[in-house]
Amino acid sequence: MNAGSISNRYGKAFLKYVVQEGVQTQALRQSEALLKIILSSPSLREVLMHRPDIQISDRPALAATATGGNLLPQMNRFLLLLERKSRMDLLDRILWSFILQCRQYCNVKSCTLVTSLPDEKLETRVREWLQGMSGGEICLDTKIDQSIIGGFVLEFDGKRLDASVRRQL
Repeated sequence: MNAGSISNRYGKAFLKYVVQEGVQTQALRQSEALLKIILSSPSLREVLMHRPDIQISDRPALAATATGGNLLPQMNRFLLLLERKSRMDLLDRILWSFILQCRQYCNVKSCTLVTSLPDEKLETRVREWLQGMSGGEICLDTKIDQSIIGGFVLEFDGKRLDASVRRQL
């Protein structure tokens, strides 16, 4: 069986479990935090996903420490299940699959705002505008890219609004 379908099945099963437990929002936030850390730290990725010498019971504690707090009991159980089923090497893909499915279930729209400088006022206005349009929660990922010179680039719902100075030059 290929990694994509395995990841989707585990992501779907985890979503069903956290919805049944009523902790889907918290599980989504923890999964996003854990995935972000795994992707930004190759050494942690190696330890969590590819080191068989790390004891099964230690991996959830490592994940909790990495995310800066306690994991939900449901997340702990899920990580232990992945370990027992020898699926920890797919943790990043499974988390990504769960995040996408959970965002859809919870009506959370993922958007990216790129600016040349940090601008909290613009972030707030964009978030409010998008919430009004979508009627759901907005997960706004902000990035700084000085090469756009000024203005902003907004990506949402498969659309791209480029109001940057670089584009106008």
